[in-house]
Amino acid sequence: MIVIDASLALDIAVVTADGARVRETLSAAGQALAAPEVIELEILQALRRLVRQKTITSSRARTALGLFAALEIERYSHVPLRPRIWALRENLTAYDAAYFALAELIDAPLWTRDGKFKSVPGHQARVAVL
Repeated sequence: MIVIDASLALDIAVVTADGARVRETLSAAGQALAAPEVIELEILQALRRLVRQKTITSSRARTALGLFAALEIERYSHVPLRPRIWALRENLTAYDAAYFALAELIDAPLWTRDGKFKSVPGHQARVAVL
């Protein structure tokens, strides 16, 4: 199992060149994907931002939502993660901490596109920046 964050899922869904490479890497890993439920809201917000900035069209955002929905990601409730999310509050936002907490809970690596996650202290997650 691999925990993927919204930055990684967004690259795949928007079909960037990097996203195509990430999709290949995930496929080659042959592992099931997991994420906290908050990934849904983060993807919607990111696509909203990209459309408002005119980086992508509304049509492309709808296509991206379809591609995201097609990703086989097991969603986990953040409710059981709350204590750990709170414990990570000094170094991570609640949104980001949800991914770290899930990775710790299910003992899976956290894959991300966010380079800052590599140096976050105070957690036990195995972080891979792609």
